[in-house]
Amino acid sequence: MSAAEYSFPQPPEPFPPWIKIVQNAWESFASRWNTSGCHGGLKWQFHAENAGWYYKSTISNGCFFQLSARLARYTGNNTYLHWANTIWDWTQGVGLIDDDYNVYDGTDELLNCTAVDHHQWSYNVGVYLYGAAILQNYTDSSEVWMNRTLGLLDSVNTFVTPASNSTNMIFEHACETKQICNTDQLSMKAFLVRWLAGTSLMAPFAAGRVGELLHASAKGAAASCTGGPSRSSCGSKWYINGWDGTTGLGQQLCAMEVMYALLVNQTDPPANALSANIQPAPPVSVTATALPQPSNTARPLHDGEPPGRNKQARSKLPVILGTILTLFQIY
Repeated sequence: MSAAEYSFPQPPEPFPPWIKIVQNAWESFASRWNTSGCHGGLKWQFHAENAGWYYKSTISNGCFFQLSARLARYTGNNTYLHWANTIWDWTQGVGLIDDDYNVYDGTDELLNCTAVDHHQWSYNVGVYLYGAAILQNYTDSSEVWMNRTLGLLDSVNTFVTPASNSTNMIFEHACETKQICNTDQLSMKAFLVRWLAGTSLMAPFAAGRVGELLHASAKGAAASCTGGPSRSSCGSKWYINGWDGTTGLGQQLCAMEVMYALLVNQTDPPANALSANIQPAPPVSVTATALPQPSNTARPLHDGEPPGRNKQARSKLPVILGTILTLFQIY
């Protein structure tokens, strides 16, 4: 989808254009919308034999929601808008998004989605935030999508300011301060950061708050990337003014994304079908590779204590527009 939105050259023959690839993937998702339990929703797993088959995860449905929003804006086809509304309504209806726009991890088809895993992860709120921002843009700042964008942006504060000396720095609330993040969870901030930057392009009224978060987090991330023999390995904690002794793909990805996000004001908004300028590619020889094997990782429903909100960070004050940030001079 990004390749189409940012006018990458088309894939060479015999591959279809970017947007056709996306539409084919979307059709596959739509065909898996499962109404046999919970009146809808996508399952977390693709194959029935995989553990987690009955889990309906927020990230699966959130990616489908965001892709529907982006296709609606790109193509102007309101079938995608209808589906985006359907996915939102289902997600909210089963309680994965609550009245305060907290976004929870998933629910269980075996329980008819009557129980919710209340763990909150940064990429879950991020995937819905960017989709909502796109839809408020596509619907000419409609009140419903404006309110949802602002509500989700406010909910991001769950993942902000882990300590009094780290105002506006992003962290993974459910695991980072306890040092219990697994490999997947160490990468989740990267997705939130990317979608925050995108939100500032699609919803300029959010740019002031997004700029505060990116500015503070990038400063902390830079300080964290001073570890290892080369003194360039990045840690997971951006709020300790140094390296935390950990390193890995997730840590590097998060740091790269937040630095890259600082360039957002030098970037054009995503194009649509009318404004994209996609050039054809010359033919190349392509050799097929083996398909990856599906994961057997289980994801049972486990509802621990709902992570507490960061009351200090979660202000109900209106988002201040046009905040002047000085360190990187990007807002």
